[in-house]
Amino acid sequence: MATAIYRRCRQSRDCLSVAQALSPIGGTHMLMMVQFEAFDTIVGEAAIAKLRQGVGTQIKRISKSGKLKGGAIFASKRGGFLLLDVKSGVEIIELLGAPIIDHFHIETIPLISFEELGKFFKEHPIHSH
Repeated sequence: MATAIYRRCRQSRDCLSVAQALSPIGGTHMLMMVQFEAFDTIVGEAAIAKLRQGVGTQIKRISKSGKLKGGAIFASKRGGFLLLDVKSGVEIIELLGAPIIDHFHIETIPLISFEELGKFFKEHPIHSH
C-alpha cells in the first residue's frame, strides 16, 4: 500500500512534498493529517488479505480524487497517515469510505505551516496575567 501511494505521488503532479503541503492553502481548504491504525482484532490470513484489498482500492480512489497531497505507512505498526486537502470533515469521511472507517482507528489533525504560525504569533502577542 505504501509503495502504491509513493508511486502514485511520484507519477502525479497533484502530490506535494511535505514542505509544499504545509504551505498556506488559502480559501476554505484545510490540510488535514489523517492517521489510521488497523484494529487489533483483524487477524488471520483471509481477514488481512481482504483488508489489504479493500484499503488498496480505497487509497486508489483517494488518490484519483486529487485531494491526496502525501502519505506514508508507519514501519512500526499496521497503519499510516494521509495528508488530505479538504473543505470539511464530511469530505474526509467520504474520502476514507467504509474500507478505512470500518476497520481502522482514525485520528484527524489539522495542519498549519510555520509561516502561518509565525503570522499568528505576530498578530497575537503573549499576554501576561
